[in-house]
Amino acid sequence: MVPTDDRGVSPVIGTVLMLAIVVIAGAAIGVFVFGLADSPNDPTPNIYRYTDELVSDGGSDDQIVRITHKGGETLEISESTIDVLLSVDGTTCQGKTRLTDPTLTTIDSSHFEGDDILDSNGLGGQFGTGSDEAWQSGEEIEVRISNSKCSLATGDEVNFKLVHDPSKSIVIDTDLTVES
Repeated sequence: MVPTDDRGVSPVIGTVLMLAIVVIAGAAIGVFVFGLADSPNDPTPNIYRYTDELVSDGGSDDQIVRITHKGGETLEISESTIDVLLSVDGTTCQGKTRLTDPTLTTIDSSHFEGDDILDSNGLGGQFGTGSDEAWQSGEEIEVRISNSKCSLATGDEVNFKLVHDPSKSIVIDTDLTVES
């Protein structure tokens, strides 16, 4: 006959279960303490309402992309990158530039990546103030396209992108066409 005494099994199972709980808890704590878990990305600021215009009147201050923040969250200027893409009918000029520091008051070739299509005083509005301020509702930003490097004509297009660098997300992506 087989013995039916199970009194010694309960303490063994209890010890194994307790050991498993301690190991799992230790692993979870280790992941957070040593940063092995992926941290969530910075949230993208939501600018849900804005107006855009491309001013090209032939004067010395022409060819200005102007974006006005009309509603949504505040965007820290120091966390932003500006992409400007020109698509000019014909071969007059085409170019793409990425402005890597929109807090500057003047721009030279060390401040952008790509083609040199922006005016040296290429920023205006809330950008280009020389500070790390924020862009919020009611304020505008301006990017000046150099008239001497690329003269826009009726029908030419400019694509403007505003990128939030920490989240690597496009906040604004708009196409503007020069009208007569």
